[in-house]
Amino acid sequence: MSYIERSLGVGEKIVTRARFHWLYNLRAWLAIIFPLIALAAIVLYADEMVREGLAIFAVALLVAGVIVFFSMMIHKWTTEIGITSHRLVKKTGFIALKTAEVALPNIDDPVGFRRAIETAKGMHAVERT
Repeated sequence: MSYIERSLGVGEKIVTRARFHWLYNLRAWLAIIFPLIALAAIVLYADEMVREGLAIFAVALLVAGVIVFFSMMIHKWTTEIGITSHRLVKKTGFIALKTAEVALPNIDDPVGFRRAIETAKGMHAVERT
């Protein structure tokens, strides 16, 4: 069960959840793919005189890429953002949770998010009547 689901109040429902853009995943994967391509090219095409030094450099880039990949993916895996019928909720972190909640009437922008919120407000108004 997600944090947002656990934090729902009486009569409160999840309207929508935010998702990370696919470009975020692409950037994380490219942090690993480019060093792998460089390492393969060095092994296949580099002159024997410089192959060892370039391979060490490519492996260092690969290690850095793996660190960047897991840093980005852990951030993605431990972040929840959603709109309920009463509020906007954001949770980050796994061990040390950081949460932020804003009541729907206190939110003005951006436009796409505003539309989702207006939908939630409409649902909330219908629930009250």
